[in-house]
Amino acid sequence: MVHLNDLLDLPQSVELRSLYDAMDNATRNAGKREAVVALVQRLSARRPLMVVVEDLHWADDLTLDHLARLARRAAGCRLVLAMTSRIEGDPLNQAWRGSIGGTSLITLDLGPLRQDDALALAAAYLDATSQFALSCIERAAGNPLFLEQLLRSTEETSDGQVPGSVQSIVQARLDNLAPADKTAIQAASVLGQRFTLAALRHLIERAQYSCAGLIEHNLVRPEGGDFLFAHALVQEGVYGSLLKARRQQLHEQAADWFAKSDPELRADHLERAGDARAAQAFFEAAQGQIAVYRFERALRLAERGLSVAADRADAYDLTCQQGEILRELGDAGRSIEAYERALSNAAGDVQECRAWIGSAEGMRIVDRIDEALALLDKAQPVAETHRLLENLMRLHHLRGNLFFARGRVEGCKNEHQRSLAYARQVGSAEGEARGLGGLGDAAYVGGRMKTSHDELVRCVEVCRQHGLGRVEVA
Repeated sequence: MVHLNDLLDLPQSVELRSLYDAMDNATRNAGKREAVVALVQRLSARRPLMVVVEDLHWADDLTLDHLARLARRAAGCRLVLAMTSRIEGDPLNQAWRGSIGGTSLITLDLGPLRQDDALALAAAYLDATSQFALSCIERAAGNPLFLEQLLRSTEETSDGQVPGSVQSIVQARLDNLAPADKTAIQAASVLGQRFTLAALRHLIERAQYSCAGLIEHNLVRPEGGDFLFAHALVQEGVYGSLLKARRQQLHEQAADWFAKSDPELRADHLERAGDARAAQAFFEAAQGQIAVYRFERALRLAERGLSVAADRADAYDLTCQQGEILRELGDAGRSIEAYERALSNAAGDVQECRAWIGSAEGMRIVDRIDEALALLDKAQPVAETHRLLENLMRLHHLRGNLFFARGRVEGCKNEHQRSLAYARQVGSAEGEARGLGGLGDAAYVGGRMKTSHDELVRCVEVCRQHGLGRVEVA
């Protein structure tokens, strides 16, 4: 249930949230894989099942890993897993094929439509023996998507000439629309292949607009509570007809619409608008994914933000964020490198302090203890001078863990006591729990069993009180 809640973006109960907090990233991903596989196995036991995954060329590594696991299980189920991909960018390389073990995999390369199939498709729209239909078939050269759009263009082609491109088909349709519908379809193309009526009304600033005219012209169709372009080629053609200034304006309006409901789409539209706020928007969207432990997705957002960051402050924030995510993903080496890059964009010693602590956290994982301690020694006077209490809380906790690794029990205890004091000053329940956990470990190693027991009991009480599931201790 805890993994299904995450997959379906459902809220976790307090108990399940604590359980999910306690897992590391690898355990969460494995749990989601197993949850999907278990569902598929259960359903296929009731009746034969086909699972279709479209547009595999857009899949990330984590999705491909999930699909490989599902494919391996398919061999023992009444299941067919069908996946579609463009030839360009097909991700099912030899390594992926090797990862599915002995599961049977059949690849079907779809070629152009044969003449008789093209004639059958044309017959669904008009007299397939007419000169216009035959000209469409010849012009499409076996591409069924292009042929369908050519055949649909017959109403917009009064002179009987076959359009030379999808763009010219779309332009002919736009010219035949009422002004309000033309404005609407152009705005909808900015929202993408699927869009909601509410979002479209926001972009065109017409609260009573309906898509009846667009449906009548076979440009869009209802899909549940949303609307869908008749074909991706239509959406791309309409989008391509927009002047650059109008396109940027619409993307900014779309970003405003998604500001509260979807931080990722907001960032995407700001990027497409060429808006300087895009980098910060990607940072905020990545923070949202970090909060729900979707680190792979957060990393992609941070990297997109870095690709458009023109301001040093944005580049600094995103690079530090990248370092944090990489550490959570278990890649301490790249995490350290990210924090070192952040130093080149740091504006003053306060930002340097944050990057030094981030580097030191990665160095602890790879056992570069002396270097980590040296960085903390540089960071401490800066944090004290500027009263950076949260940084001081992290710094002393980290130094306590480093002392623990060196067997410096008294130093470990002192550092965790200081970290605990700062945690209580800033009101950080997580920092308090970590400090208590560190003190418990220090007491245990020092042979003070009663003290160790008491500190760890207090740590557990804080965790329960605040719904914390995972607290890192030495």
